[in-house]
Amino acid sequence: MPQIVEIAWDNLCKHNEELCGDWVKVVSTPEDLIVVLSDGLGSGVKANILATLTAEIAASMLEKGASIDAVVETLVETLPECQVRHLAYATFAVLRIHKAREAYLAEYDSPPLILARGGKVVDLPVRERIVSGRTIREAQFRLEMGDYLVMVSDGYIHAGVGGLYRFGWGWDNLATAVRRLVGTGCDAHELVRALSRTCVKLYGGQPGDDATVVGMRVRPATCATI
Repeated sequence: MPQIVEIAWDNLCKHNEELCGDWVKVVSTPEDLIVVLSDGLGSGVKANILATLTAEIAASMLEKGASIDAVVETLVETLPECQVRHLAYATFAVLRIHKAREAYLAEYDSPPLILARGGKVVDLPVRERIVSGRTIREAQFRLEMGDYLVMVSDGYIHAGVGGLYRFGWGWDNLATAVRRLVGTGCDAHELVRALSRTCVKLYGGQPGDDATVVGMRVRPATCATI
């Protein structure tokens, strides 16, 4: 049965900021779906510009057939490390899905992707390697009908810090929330809305960091005649 990947995403701006320091870029072609989530250092206008530039460069290069090595090399040359904090100006996660089945994931300093399948959170076959002095986590895996995938910026991981969760929501608690939500059979949009509402509540209505979630669901393709 033909399958497609349904996708939705949502941004939360840091309290008192007008622009989000995260950026999502989605490129859809007849063969591939490319999703890039970038988190700019800090918040506000500067972070927004850095995240946007990172996501746009990565998505554009990958769409044209560039390797992840070439993308990282370009980003390293374009966005050097902050000399004060010795941190990258922007982190990123790249997911490329070929024909809604074969997935390739590359992450740089971003929270790990969550894959929920059959009521469980699946451990991905991740490996690390050094590209242009940066440690990149990679994974290749095959998608199945009914799979859900979730990408987040670290604003979700830190949600609730010092409050309901002493050290923040954390990846494990977030993954548990995803597993429970997908058990309801929700679509990608419902999943994203539910996670976004929970994140806002954990921050007490005033997000302490930019927070972005991208939700995807593998579902049967449907045809429409117009």
